[in-house]
Amino acid sequence: MSRPFDRFVFDLDDTLIASGAFRPQQDAAGRNPSLRPAFHDLVARMGECPGASALVKDLAGSGKTVVVLTNAWRDYAVRAVRHLGLERHVSEIVAAAGKPRKGSLAALRDKYDSANAGARMVHAGDSAAKDLRESVAANVSFVLCLWGDLRGVRHVPAPDERAVLLGQAKDVPELRNFLIK
Repeated sequence: MSRPFDRFVFDLDDTLIASGAFRPQQDAAGRNPSLRPAFHDLVARMGECPGASALVKDLAGSGKTVVVLTNAWRDYAVRAVRHLGLERHVSEIVAAAGKPRKGSLAALRDKYDSANAGARMVHAGDSAAKDLRESVAANVSFVLCLWGDLRGVRHVPAPDERAVLLGQAKDVPELRNFLIK
């Protein structure tokens, strides 16, 4: 049996915070500068993806490292993490331009591997096209969260995705089962 995971990387929007209904029109990089102030004001009206905050708190409380990796603006990401009450439980917020995040996950993997040789990292996100592809590029295990972009639609993994895809979770309790074995 393999060792349990030590490092947990979560996408933010529609993985931890239910932002889909509030998402403004975006450009190809997932951003629209003219709507940035309005989008930030919407954080107060967004809720958590049910059970996500408790999962993050449980992981951090058991000594695990929890990181948020998002393509959102950093100030929005910090505000969203605070809104969820997770600022004390998240070790780091990485707000990277565009998805796939051009090596952001690989950089996190390398950073935490150098700090703790042999640590195991897993990434959870709601986008097969973005989050899963980045996990493939970084060779980091991944769980696809079906309550986000996919809204319950199962993804048929490509051959190169099968090596990192642990599974597809329909809700946070199922995600917890994939992450904590």
